[in-house]
Amino acid sequence: MKRKIYIPLIILIIFILSALVFLLFQRKAAEPSNLRFQGHDTYILSTYDIHAIDTDYINIIMAWDTYAFSENTFDNISSKDFKKTYSYILESENTKRIIWGIDPLLIREKAGSDKAYKSFIKKYIVGAVKKHPEIDFRLVFPPHSLKYYSRYSDEDISNMSDYYGLLENLLSDYANVQWDFPGNTEWIYENPYLFEEETETLKEIDFNNFSGHLFADCFLISGNDVERNAILLSERILEYRNTPVKSPDLNDANIVIFGDSIFAYRSDDTSIGKIVENFSGADVLSYAVSGSSAAANDLGKPSLTDESEKIDSLESEISKIYSQGEDLIFIIEFGINDYMMGAPIDDESNRYNNYTYKGAVRSCIELIKSKWPESRLIIMSPGYIFVNNKGNDRMQGNSPVLFDYREAAKELSSEYGTYLFDLTAIKNIPRESYNNYLEDGIHYGELGRLYIGKELIEFIAGMK
Repeated sequence: MKRKIYIPLIILIIFILSALVFLLFQRKAAEPSNLRFQGHDTYILSTYDIHAIDTDYINIIMAWDTYAFSENTFDNISSKDFKKTYSYILESENTKRIIWGIDPLLIREKAGSDKAYKSFIKKYIVGAVKKHPEIDFRLVFPPHSLKYYSRYSDEDISNMSDYYGLLENLLSDYANVQWDFPGNTEWIYENPYLFEEETETLKEIDFNNFSGHLFADCFLISGNDVERNAILLSERILEYRNTPVKSPDLNDANIVIFGDSIFAYRSDDTSIGKIVENFSGADVLSYAVSGSSAAANDLGKPSLTDESEKIDSLESEISKIYSQGEDLIFIIEFGINDYMMGAPIDDESNRYNNYTYKGAVRSCIELIKSKWPESRLIIMSPGYIFVNNKGNDRMQGNSPVLFDYREAAKELSSEYGTYLFDLTAIKNIPRESYNNYLEDGIHYGELGRLYIGKELIEFIAGMK
């Protein structure tokens, strides 16, 4: 009798242990093997390339705890590991937001059919949004340049609004969805020939734009405006394809720049010097130094005088790009840092006083003319700054208003018969909204640098 009781009990214990082992195995199988991404409150996934992402930057700006899947999500979407990972972050109680980089045209291309495209959107976007109203979803459409779309056919571009439209139809009524559409900004509409080649720099620039959109609410649109903006974008792409804009040819020009952070703020392909070089064919040497002034100082800050003292060594560098008979152009651009530190405009008792704005520029001009008499000079006036009423209020101490330095640049240009490039008169940067083109009230953002570079090319091409 006792033996009969023991046998069922043993069987029950074995069954319970087996069930526990099975559940443990199932739980382990349900957990992704990659532990790096677990426990964050924000996740970034993308169907287009975002390998240059800087999550530290995003976390500082947004106060988020972010993990970005830098690989192209679409290429891994069918793997069991990705499905497991995606399910895990959706179900995690820590997850507050998911940011999807969505390129509808690319998804349609890789999906292979309209049906497969719709299935992807429903399964991975709509399904997650509907099931998890507690999670905020942000759909960031690609910040590509017009050149990016050149590989697609006219039919693809014409149909792209349908792919965007499907997202609008399926998701615009959900309160936990935000829409980010850089495609309706001037970045797309106004840079038809920028970044002609696909480079690593371009990919980084694309993701820098992606990052910027996360905390720049000006790119957010209503869900009901998605298809409309896609139509505008497709029309602009087709317009660019049919009537491409070409930059003037400056292939014979050699340009040497002395300046401050207006030129030195960025060193990549979005810098003003690189824009001029890449899209006009000119050879450009930039000796611009951030924080530098024209006037010398006793504060240990760089100045134009420092560059002038090195002119002999610069001469050998310039000779590498310049040969007799070619066009040699010098650009002198200063004023903002002179204004900031309160440098005197001029010294009537000593016209060549290097501790004044005009004196330092005069000394540089005459030194250049003595060594390269055949060269042409451009004096670039300082633009507006928005830290002090567009640069028109007095700073602390005895500093003149920035307007005085702009006038001084014009007077120097007239005095020496140089060309004058006025940074306050850029055609595509309206005076009333100048600050929209500055990143921090002083330095020009990407679009501002683009406009200055484009106009500088046209200006040099038109110099007689």
